[in-house]
Amino acid sequence: MSQVRVVDIDMGRTKPVALPPVLAAVRHTVNIQLSDLQQSLFDNTDDALFELANKSQSDVQREMYFESMRHVRLYRKQIASEFIQNFVASFPKLREPITGKSNDNEGDENEKVDYTLIGQDDLEMTVAVAGIVSKVASLRSLNIMQLTKRVSAVIAPLSLTERTNPLGPHLLSTAFSDALDGLEVNMKVRIVIMKLFERFVMERMGPVYDNVNKQLIQAGILPDLKDKPSRTNRPKNLPQQTDTKDSATAQSAAAQTGSGRGSKAEEFGFATVQSLLASVRPGQPGFVARTDHEPGEAMTAQDVLAALTYAQQDIGNSRVDVETTPTPLDFRQLVLDASTDKSSNKLGQADDDTVNFVGLLFDYILNDRNLAIPMKALIGRLQIPILRVALLGKTFFSKSAHAARVLLNDLSSAGIGWSTAKELKRDTLYNKIETVVHTVLNDFNDNPEGFDELLAVFRAYVSMDNRRSVLVEQRVKDTEQGKARTQKAKQAVQTVISQKACGLRLPQEVGRFVSDVWSRALALRCVKHGNQSPHWTAGVVTLDELLWVLQPLCELDDVNRREEISQSLM
Repeated sequence: MSQVRVVDIDMGRTKPVALPPVLAAVRHTVNIQLSDLQQSLFDNTDDALFELANKSQSDVQREMYFESMRHVRLYRKQIASEFIQNFVASFPKLREPITGKSNDNEGDENEKVDYTLIGQDDLEMTVAVAGIVSKVASLRSLNIMQLTKRVSAVIAPLSLTERTNPLGPHLLSTAFSDALDGLEVNMKVRIVIMKLFERFVMERMGPVYDNVNKQLIQAGILPDLKDKPSRTNRPKNLPQQTDTKDSATAQSAAAQTGSGRGSKAEEFGFATVQSLLASVRPGQPGFVARTDHEPGEAMTAQDVLAALTYAQQDIGNSRVDVETTPTPLDFRQLVLDASTDKSSNKLGQADDDTVNFVGLLFDYILNDRNLAIPMKALIGRLQIPILRVALLGKTFFSKSAHAARVLLNDLSSAGIGWSTAKELKRDTLYNKIETVVHTVLNDFNDNPEGFDELLAVFRAYVSMDNRRSVLVEQRVKDTEQGKARTQKAKQAVQTVISQKACGLRLPQEVGRFVSDVWSRALALRCVKHGNQSPHWTAGVVTLDELLWVLQPLCELDDVNRREEISQSLM
């Protein structure tokens, strides 16, 4: 039985705590699979940094990427080892009782949470981890849910959530992020490595989760869990625009829902955002000044949404500038300018915090140097719709799998892997993202659930495009390998003919036959069967016999043999 060690706080000494055999087996299985995935990660990291170095505009950046590439090569084993150690170390905590609240998102309403100001680098890594968790939790929601329930059943009566699950995306991403702490490279390089970790490790965890669930089922752990999530009614299309009266009524109801008292999980998520924003100095990019001290009445949520609706229509009718990087919108000024009630000259605190958060989000996206300008131009047009979604309901902050958040993340991720096309209208990915953005701008009418259908359609397209790319890549690879084999076969045939015919005088017709006809026959045999096969050997023997019968002979026996061979060659 595998043993883990925990600290006995009361006695000040360590004591062994038995890890259930089934969890020890799961940990061992996943450990091996994570090691294999890491190998692919670091191989592709080397290629990615080399490509970024070649594309760099300045010598300083180029040298930075090359130096980072050498540094990663030197410390890759150490990083991989620390990641596995962090992963293994998360299992003993399963046997430790959780103090305080068992639910990560729920707490005492009167409890004050202490947030300290974190550095910009830590903030960027936190955002990177959150993005990975959001995407993987959306892709593998059913597998992760089943796995969490089964592991929780093993450690009962202790509780477990997806966030505290050692196999969940949060702890795995955090474990890898912590493993990068000792890597002395630029923050840009760390973010690149985290994105590659998302692509080559976390996005490939599906088979791992399947195997672990099967392993737990075979051990008799909750074998009757549902294989399919419950179906919910979702609109097939985004709702169309309604008349002004109905739209205002819908906005009013939605605004009351968004501004009113939501669930504890929603309140906790938004309260976390507000606490973090309060610790940021005024004047930072993506933030606007607080407005509580300004005279006058604060705008109602309904007025804010109405002003954003008008502004969204103006953006939908404007032309996309694919040559200039878009800038984050000044949401506050935009709302005040579009408002019909000039007596209200400021935003409420909750709306102001929401505006600040969405401004920071798009500031991060639009300043990403890995994202091409045409893609930024498209994604930047979603600033107002995303702000409206955030204002309508606080689940935008508390729910990592929120359709609008996931769609924005998927669009940005797809844009990062895009290579600039000279003819944008002929580029399928650009056209697809343009269609998604156009649909949101024209059809989104304060119903966040409408993003579900768009997300499903876009993911289906990306999946199909990835399969197409794999097929094209395989065909190109096969073609190049075929060319290499053919060239190698031609060289082998040329070597054999040169050795066999060296110093011989051949009739002109025979020389052309050997060089033009029989050389091709030998090359084909070499490509299909190899130069060690009986087919190749027979072809070389035939060449020997042909050359031999054409040479002057002195012995009578050789004359008789030549006649026999000549008959066989005809």
